[in-house]
Amino acid sequence: MRVGEREAGWALCTIAAKPQWALGRVVARSFARHHPGVPVFVLLADRVDGAFDPAGEPFTMITPDQLDAPETEEMARRYTAQEFSYALTPMLLQWVLRQGFGRVLFIKQESLVTASLEPVMDRLRQPGVSLLLTPHLLAPLGSVARELNILQCGTFNGGFVAVRGGGEGDRFLAWWRGRLAEDCRYDPAAGLHFEQRWLDLAAGMMEGVEVVRDPGVNVGHWHLPERQVRVEGETIWADGSLCRLFRFSGFEMEHPERATRYFERLRMERMGEAATVFARYRAELAAAGYWETRAWGYSLP
Repeated sequence: MRVGEREAGWALCTIAAKPQWALGRVVARSFARHHPGVPVFVLLADRVDGAFDPAGEPFTMITPDQLDAPETEEMARRYTAQEFSYALTPMLLQWVLRQGFGRVLFIKQESLVTASLEPVMDRLRQPGVSLLLTPHLLAPLGSVARELNILQCGTFNGGFVAVRGGGEGDRFLAWWRGRLAEDCRYDPAAGLHFEQRWLDLAAGMMEGVEVVRDPGVNVGHWHLPERQVRVEGETIWADGSLCRLFRFSGFEMEHPERATRYFERLRMERMGEAATVFARYRAELAAAGYWETRAWGYSLP
């Protein structure tokens, strides 16, 4: 591949520690089905310690020491495994852009790519657009309590972040990286929800931020069952739009009867056709070795 071709192209990246490695595999594999030839990078926020062979994975695995980020060693000591994984997000995006790609997409673990994301990423080709963010809500929920919960989590969901390299994209990543190096933790009283609440500020501070209001991107428990999901064979629709990315934040294989550990009320019997998507995700996790990887210990610091 010539340098010019890489600069015009894009890549996907995600992050997982060893116990969540199956989740990272599902992101990578489901993405590759819809985007053959687009490079995929998975950051292991951990140490391999002989648990698996990175060369046997169908994507490029990288480790924190490859990020050219000396602060990661101290962060690994101070942060929990979840905090550390989330805090590495902007560093990973910077690393991918340094490999020569013009655009990079980050999708968080607990996700399934269900259709091509190319039309969404093409928005980064538009003049003046440097950053794509997806909001948690596209319409009122009709419940003050639920909307207050979303306010604590943040306007935008960190499960999908896309950046174009150069200019405002680079400025955003440098700023976000600095904030997460110090404050990537769950502390609602302090206005923090890991890496996510910082994105609220980006929309006002940075030029070139586009809010993706496509109901088929980042479908998650926070707007289910209000967002109507319909399944036709392998195709999934959300409020009449093609579903391209489905998120399973808080889903537990050990409790398949509920959609997420965060809201007990979201039982599968209330999910309508969305329950079919959750069943598909369970099958993907099992095929990716979930029951094996969940037993792998976390090796940092």
